[in-house]
Amino acid sequence: MLLVSCQPTRCNRAVESINLSATDGLRQQALIDAEGQNYLFFLADALGPRLGQAFIRAYERGELNKAAALIKASEVSTREAKKYFGYQRPFLIPDNRIHLVPDDAVVKDSHRYIADGGSFLSGHTNTGYTDALLLAEMVPERFVPLWIAQRATAIRASCSVCTTHWMSLVHV
Repeated sequence: MLLVSCQPTRCNRAVESINLSATDGLRQQALIDAEGQNYLFFLADALGPRLGQAFIRAYERGELNKAAALIKASEVSTREAKKYFGYQRPFLIPDNRIHLVPDDAVVKDSHRYIADGGSFLSGHTNTGYTDALLLAEMVPERFVPLWIAQRATAIRASCSVCTTHWMSLVHV
């Protein structure tokens, strides 16, 4: 992972720009990536439209419990690293112009999405790549290296849309 140091004012302007220019579609996808992570919804579209919908239906019916347990057990917490580095999240920087995105996609409570803890390491980025690679091993006939990698990269970009991470802290 490449770490780039930058001054909060300049970096926050970049994050603000991404956040403020995001379309409603990008914001909705960012919410799915952020809050759907606990439910594996954020991986379904990496499987393609038909298989992705079948994955969600089977998951909701409890037919993928062993696979879901394996995927979730492979995830590594970044909580201790966040405490150690202590990087503040962009939306917490005073005098920002960030638009906190209301959740109308996963929890659907219209509360503005915020994350707790620090900004680095990105748990969503870590989990996105880990889960996507494991899913690719579980469904090798759907594994198109660029497709799975693109989906994991989109999860990383969602961190900037929701302003939970600095761009320089989530780019590999």
